Amino acid sequence: MLLIALAANPASDAARMLRNAGVSANEIQEAVIASAPRPCSAARPGSGTPTLDWYGRDLTEVAREGRLDPVVGREDEIEQSLRRAAEAA
Repeated sequence: MLLIALAANPASDAARMLRNAGVSANEIQEAVIASAPRPCSAARPGSGTPTLDWYGRDLTEVAREGRLDPVVGREDEIEQSLRRAAEAA
């Protein structure tokens, strides 16, 4: 939103630079709207979590199908995530 505001102000250096690059505030706004998150799957019938089903994805199912990318070299981040999850529980 900040970039849109900067681009919309014709007196700003940012707007001048964007104009020189051929980019308008409207184009930025359209790109932001187009990149907004969209629901990725439909809720499963009889599910107890239809909203989660609609907006999320079942990582357990994805892993079972072998479609989950391996986590390599992220041991510190994984350990930190596990610690935070344990603290929240």
